[in-house]
Amino acid sequence: MSEPRGLRPFNPSGYEILDGRLASHGELVIWSNRKPVPELGDEFTVAPRGALIDVAVADITLVDGGWVASCRLAGPAVATPPAKAST
Repeated sequence: MSEPRGLRPFNPSGYEILDGRLASHGELVIWSNRKPVPELGDEFTVAPRGALIDVAVADITLVDGGWVASCRLAGPAVATPPAKAST
């Protein structure tokens, strides 16, 4: 995964999840300007596109003003949104 050199401005939560490679590679990136900095192996549950997904931190990079955690799938989706009924 490419590593950003610095952090761009964040929304009020202080975190951003980039999941463009989740479906194709089982990877996503979490970056933040907040503490604590996660450690290798830490797990997060995220909800991209309505499904709960567990990911584990595979790499940590400290950048100017924060950190970047490269994560990989840690397990299957535990919930998915209900299918829309066709009319």
